[in-house]
Amino acid sequence: MTNIERGRPRDPEVDKRIIDAAIDVFASHGWSGFTLDRVASVAKVGKGSVYLRWDSKTDLLTAALEQELPFVPPVIDSGSYAGDLRALGRQLLVTYSGTRGRAFLRVLMELTRNPEFGAYTKFRMEQLASGRAMVRRAKARGELPERVPVTLPLDALSGAILMHVLTAPRRASSAEALEIFLDNAVSLVLAATTDPSIDWSTEEVASAV
Repeated sequence: MTNIERGRPRDPEVDKRIIDAAIDVFASHGWSGFTLDRVASVAKVGKGSVYLRWDSKTDLLTAALEQELPFVPPVIDSGSYAGDLRALGRQLLVTYSGTRGRAFLRVLMELTRNPEFGAYTKFRMEQLASGRAMVRRAKARGELPERVPVTLPLDALSGAILMHVLTAPRRASSAEALEIFLDNAVSLVLAATTDPSIDWSTEEVASAV
């Protein structure tokens, strides 16, 4: 529960600095290294400013994640398989990039290890369901062979984007470079998954998206 400081109004600038610092600390140190004292130090505010606003590190991180991260993935339905892949690719580039991207990946890692993150399991399931529905629509339109595993295009595209974000040099992160990369990644997934000569296994595995 968030506390309300009595006697004087809250300073929105201090709130923002604390929220930004919370995302930074969680992205860099994970849940085990996330403390209110460390957040206060990164935000360059007094410890009292943090403790007066949030009762616990769980309350602070929950507020920061819900405010700063995209936990309601937009529905992707452009009307074509290629358009959907491109839209998904753009969404993933934003989701995985920068400090907020690292925080998002931390959440996915913590889901299996800490009960404090159980609330985000529903979001994870909704994200997976949205991606799979996108692939099933492509099959229904006849753009994708029926035997292509539903999770395969999602894993291929998200894996390529995640690897690029984590390992590409800074010069590959310009807007122009990212457009070229996205074009190539989408073309690769399109070519591989629409090839009628491939005898796909229908065994499903858990998707990484």
